[in-house]
Amino acid sequence: MVPFLMGGLVSKFAFVPPPATYSRSDCDVWLTTAHGSYIPLKLALFPDSHFTVIFSHANAEDLGLVYPHLAALSAALRCSIVCYDYSGYGQASGVSSEQHVYADIRSVFKYVTTNMGVPHHRVVLYGRSLGSGPSVDLAANEAVGGVVLQSAFTSIISVASKTRWTSAQKAVDAFCNSAKIHRIACPVLLVHGTKDNLVPISHSRDLFSRCQCPFDPLYVDAGHNDIEVAHPQALVAHFLRFLEHLIQARSTATSPRVSPLRPIFIAVPPLSPVASSPGLQSFTPESPFSSPARANGSHSSSSANSVRKYTLGKSFWGVQATPPSAIRGILD
Repeated sequence: MVPFLMGGLVSKFAFVPPPATYSRSDCDVWLTTAHGSYIPLKLALFPDSHFTVIFSHANAEDLGLVYPHLAALSAALRCSIVCYDYSGYGQASGVSSEQHVYADIRSVFKYVTTNMGVPHHRVVLYGRSLGSGPSVDLAANEAVGGVVLQSAFTSIISVASKTRWTSAQKAVDAFCNSAKIHRIACPVLLVHGTKDNLVPISHSRDLFSRCQCPFDPLYVDAGHNDIEVAHPQALVAHFLRFLEHLIQARSTATSPRVSPLRPIFIAVPPLSPVASSPGLQSFTPESPFSSPARANGSHSSSSANSVRKYTLGKSFWGVQATPPSAIRGILD
C-alpha cells in the first residue's frame, strides 16, 4: 500500500461524521485550531474539581450524542469534563483528517491549561475508540496527569486488516498508537470489551504491553459500543480507583506500576431501569448509548473469566458515589 492510498482509507474507514445532533447555540466555547478549523466545546464543570478530563469521542458521534452521558459521568467522578468535536464533525468547520484531529485536541488542551488554568498534572485524557488516536498522540508529546483509553486500537490498518501492528507499516498507517504509547510517561488505564468484534481486545493487550506506566486494565463482558450501558458501575469504580492512583503517584513524585499487574474482569447483571432524577435523566436506557444500532456485544452476566465484582450500592452515574480515600480527602 502506497501513502496516497492511505489517505483514502483513513477518510473512508476512520472518519464517518454523523448528521449534527445539536445546534451552534448549544456550545459553550469555540476555538480556532492551528489548521484553521472552528471547533466547539461543551463543558461539564464540577465545583472545586481536582481533575479535568478531556474527552475525545468515537467515530459516528458528535457532541450532541456524547454530552448527556459525560455530564452524568462528571457528577459520578466528581471532576470536570471537557468534550469537543473534531474538524468536520457536528457543527465544527473544516475537514476531518489525522493531522486536523491532532490540531483539534491540542487547541482544547491549550484552552484547558491556559484559559481554565488547569495544571498539566491535573489533566486526564479520555479517548474512546477513534478518540484514542488524538489522546495517545497528545500524551506522547505533552505532560499530562493520566490517560484512559477505552476500546482503543493499535492503528487504523491493523483494525481494517485484522492483523497485528508492525513498525514496517508505520509509513503508510494512521493513528499509530502502538508506535507512540511507549512515550507516555504518566499512568495509562485501558478499558475494553471482551466481545468487541470491531476492535478486538488483542489491541488493548498490545497497547498495555508497550506502556511505561500501565494501570490495571478493565476488561468487561461487552462489545465495542456498549460498555457504558452494560457496566456503568464497574467503569465508574475503576475510573475512581485510577484517579486515586494518580493522586498517590503524584504525592510520591513517581508513577509506579501497579503490583501485581493484572486485568480486572467484570461480570455484573444487565442494567434495569432506574428512577428518573435530575442527575439521571441524561443517561437512562433510552439514551443514544443504549441504541441497538450501536451495541454489538452481549450483556450476559456469566463469564468464565469473571474474578471480581464492583458494588457501588445504589449509585449509578449521576447518583453520588463515595470516592476512594485519596480523592475524598482532596475534593470534600
